[in-house]
Amino acid sequence: MYQVIGERINVVGVYKKAHFIPRKFEWQGRIYAVDRVTFISEIRDSQISKRQYSVMSQGNNYRLIFDRSEEVWELAEVWCE
Repeated sequence: MYQVIGERINVVGVYKKAHFIPRKFEWQGRIYAVDRVTFISEIRDSQISKRQYSVMSQGNNYRLIFDRSEEVWELAEVWCE
């Protein structure tokens, strides 16, 4: 089941063919290397355009959201078994 986090995070990545690909993120003082991006989608929250990434790191699944209006990242959810 997913655990809602809702915390701002820092994300580092690369642009590949004009698309951003996250490579690692920092959460609670720890660095998580992104092993695989499993899903990318565009979402809208009222008038705010956001991009959502589902990523795998060390066997865990995380949902990262980039808020395009404020240019900030959020760790939305973590999969917990």
